Amino acid sequence: GAMLSRMQELAGRHGMSFAAAHGLLGPENDLSCAGPEAMAAHQRFLAELAAAGVRTYTVHSGAQHPQWASAPQLPEKFYRNVQQALETLLPAAEQHGITLALENIYEPLPVLERLVRIVENIGHPRLGLCLDTGHANVNAAGLATILALLSPRLVTCHLHDNDGQQDQHAAPGQGNVDWQWLAVELGQSVSLLQLETESRQYSPEIWQSYRDLFQDIAGPEY
Repeated sequence: GAMLSRMQELAGRHGMSFAAAHGLLGPENDLSCAGPEAMAAHQRFLAELAAAGVRTYTVHSGAQHPQWASAPQLPEKFYRNVQQALETLLPAAEQHGITLALENIYEPLPVLERLVRIVENIGHPRLGLCLDTGHANVNAAGLATILALLSPRLVTCHLHDNDGQQDQHAAPGQGNVDWQWLAVELGQSVSLLQLETESRQYSPEIWQSYRDLFQDIAGPEY
């Protein structure tokens, strides 16, 4: 809470605000593994973020958690845990006007398809999906396939590039993502609320490259 307040103060000095946030990190906070303490922490964080003006909160399923990652086929318990965690967080998200966004990580396509079905079946207006372009680009299914799967309920994106082999969090043009194609595709989304940059470099030139690509669909506040 104190750190968030300091960040708000710093951002305010420069005419900036926070619109999106990543959920609490760490395996213990992944939805498939989160116990009562972790879920309570998520709920407290949602309240703090709402006070900062955040509109989307991106969470991980936990498919890459050591408990699940080596399994040839994820058990029903995994999907049940994810669904129950989402349903537990949704009342707090609704109360605070925040939309939850389940992010693609490195799941095999059948796992991601099942997770998308969970989101669809819950069918809550405060629940959607987050496309992470870098994660999708290293996935064997490919970025185009994953975007098509997520697009009907896409609410936010984590934008970064890589060479298709490693999750490098590089800037646009430093990998093999087709950014011109991606900008056109995302521009057709009717559910997209935000675009988030997740490259590890933040020079003015790189920021301008994002602006050049997405200004038309992101609007003047991007």
